Amino acid sequence: MADVHTLQLSQETLAVFKDVLSSSSGWMNGLFALGGVLLGGVVQFVISRCENSRLIKQNRVGVAHQIYAEISAILEIIDKRQYIVDLTARTKLMQAGVIYQPYIISITSDVSPIYKANLSKLSLLDAQLQTQIVIFYKFLDALIEDVKVGGTFSSGLTLDACLEFLSLADDMVNTGENIKKTLKSTFKIS
Repeated sequence: MADVHTLQLSQETLAVFKDVLSSSSGWMNGLFALGGVLLGGVVQFVISRCENSRLIKQNRVGVAHQIYAEISAILEIIDKRQYIVDLTARTKLMQAGVIYQPYIISITSDVSPIYKANLSKLSLLDAQLQTQIVIFYKFLDALIEDVKVGGTFSSGLTLDACLEFLSLADDMVNTGENIKKTLKSTFKIS
């Protein structure tokens, strides 16, 4: 049970609190104003964070779809134009003793504009996926260097160069297919 002294202290505290709340003192109004400012700041911060999170997610999905589309197009072009099939056949003939003249593919435009435009946004994707995307495009750049005008194959084909090219091309295609598979499942790309 509370003793008389505790009850008196409680009554005095309640009386002071009642006076403070009922008075129109400047410091009380300032305290309420400060509380309003703080509450407004917290609400603005929460809204800003939610909007920022939404924009990051939107950018992340956009980058994923764009990279998926570009890699898909590159792989489809390689397949439909049968570059790897043709070079594989030439390699087999070279192994049988046939000598081939230069092998050149005229590449007049940038083949990876979407990748280059989104390079600064790759960090929105999973780190392992970023690594695979960069590897894919580095493989592609190396292969283009071999077959473009003035490239390694411009002066003629060698068996070793063809075998190395085909190995690298196989790695690039496999890496591209794995990227597509990951992007498709992660971002529900149809």
